[in-house]
Amino acid sequence: ALLRRLAVLGIVLPVLVLGAIAATRYGQIRTETEVRLDRALRIAREHALKVVDINETTLAHVMDLLGDTHAGTLRSRESSLHLKLREMTRNKPQIQSLWVQGSDGRPIAGDRFFPAPPTLNVADRAYFRWHEARRGGLYISETLVGRATGTPFVDMSRGRYGPEGDFEGLVSISLLPSYFEDFHRDLAADEPGLAITMFRQDGAILTRYPPLANAPPTLSPTSPVMSRIRDGVVAGNAAGISSVDGRQRLLTFARVGDYPLYVGTGMDVAEIHRRWRTEMLWLMLIGLPPLIGLFLAARLALRRTGE
Repeated sequence: ALLRRLAVLGIVLPVLVLGAIAATRYGQIRTETEVRLDRALRIAREHALKVVDINETTLAHVMDLLGDTHAGTLRSRESSLHLKLREMTRNKPQIQSLWVQGSDGRPIAGDRFFPAPPTLNVADRAYFRWHEARRGGLYISETLVGRATGTPFVDMSRGRYGPEGDFEGLVSISLLPSYFEDFHRDLAADEPGLAITMFRQDGAILTRYPPLANAPPTLSPTSPVMSRIRDGVVAGNAAGISSVDGRQRLLTFARVGDYPLYVGTGMDVAEIHRRWRTEMLWLMLIGLPPLIGLFLAARLALRRTGE
């Protein structure tokens, strides 16, 4: 009887140890994933902040250059303005274009075209209407498609107002979403299952890597991240079903400086499970042969005892 108990214990104890290792290792993999998510978030956030700060500074320089000069006077200086705008955007690959628009929505000058396309008009754009309504401040648009370039862009703009408060037009600088996507692709290159998203405070998605066909343009108001942002949280963690791809994810997010922008990183929980299963398979391949040998030795010993 004692030998039988020892034989059973010799089998049960290693199984329990393997089970404890498996449970411990799953928790460790999840913790490691959270650390990597936070690191990726910090890198993506600092990159976004640097880019947006540069463009905000460029907008401020253009505003200082124009001063209170009336649109009619500026149009007569289009050639010199074009050269100055082109110089401001030189060696800034994140910028698609830089424009000065009049109060009628037509371009006064731009960095890419001279003369500015006379048929181009942005009076129907949401960012133009925002400044026309004298709401003031910096406006960051949703992802749009350029009418002059045909490429996607995200617009940052500030309104121009005369001494009496009359709307004089705006200055806008267009960011290339592909610039952020390329950076995020490099950041996620060694992280299977990692997704990086940049979005406005209202949930409008500006960039997302990896790209998804037929992806929604906005995060759902009830998504794990947007629910926390609506509660006033500017940085944190969440877990749940992504409203973008429907995958169960671990999520982190943070606001980009004082801008109405956020960056979020998410890891597919299925990838965590895959890593854990792979490690457990190797553990079983290493630990199972001795366990089988122990089992066979115990059986042989019991048979001889029984004889």
